[in-house]
Amino acid sequence: DAGSLGWKPGRRLDPAPPVAHQELGEGEGHGTFSAGLIRQVAADVQLLAVHAMPDDEGVYGDHVLNALAWLAGGAGGPTLQEGDVVCLPACFRPQLPTDGTFMDWLGDVLGELARNKVRVVAAAGNDGSDTPVYPAAFAVAKGGPSAGVRHLSVGALNTDGTTPAYFSNHGDWVTEWEVGTSLVSTFPRINRAAAPELVADG
Repeated sequence: DAGSLGWKPGRRLDPAPPVAHQELGEGEGHGTFSAGLIRQVAADVQLLAVHAMPDDEGVYGDHVLNALAWLAGGAGGPTLQEGDVVCLPACFRPQLPTDGTFMDWLGDVLGELARNKVRVVAAAGNDGSDTPVYPAAFAVAKGGPSAGVRHLSVGALNTDGTTPAYFSNHGDWVTEWEVGTSLVSTFPRINRAAAPELVADG
């Protein structure tokens, strides 16, 4: 938990104490599930979980920027270095005029990570669209913030390992594809998540 190293997500993200038998929010468990997938393919990895996504499934730009800047060594964070990987299992699609400013800031902090030779792996997203989302689409940006360092954008495949999942975003800005359906991973032990989802009779 990055909180043990001084990371403070801010008031909107400070976790509330768990309540017995509470329902899971739509976004709860997302990071825990992603972390479990990483552990399955790299069992000896040293994993640092940085809480930057609220439980309401929305992702706030300032939280993402602050978390990435902290990982790049800002505000007393642990400066990542060559061989380290940042996993970003969230994305956004620019729509507002002010999004250009955010994109510049996002590019700056990704560029700082790239200068430290840190690889970034970003989700392509789950809208079933070919419209680019960020930071994933930075993977194909000529002279972009991660120039010189392999920045990956990852889409989801069906269990056959060849066909794209119906929900996965797609396009020439998606650089890698991995199975993203019917996966089993870690999840918070809250209410229904504490019991099997399916129970066989007899």
